[in-house]
Amino acid sequence: MVCDALREWACVSSQAEWTVEALAARFGADAVTANDRAPARHADAADGRPQASATTTLREYANYLLALQRRAQPPAAPPFYLNGWRAFAEHPVRCMGGREACVRARA
Repeated sequence: MVCDALREWACVSSQAEWTVEALAARFGADAVTANDRAPARHADAADGRPQASATTTLREYANYLLALQRRAQPPAAPPFYLNGWRAFAEHPVRCMGGREACVRARA
């Protein structure tokens, strides 16, 4: 077992950069699609109910997600998953190996 191997890796060393709030602040205007089913889950396909989808901004989805996290009880309906945001395709960032800094990918 390797512990804390990535702690100082520039791509992940600052946890604040990878929080829901930080991503929403940086990319909040991005249009995203959220679904109430995970496409690869066989259990989601078993009941025959069609998938519900919602298109919104990342900022609005972040607000939804944070509100869910504050709830004392889980929601009655399945939550919406952000499995329709192609973050790395829309905002390519490449992490160089080891402890080198993250650099914006060149197209």
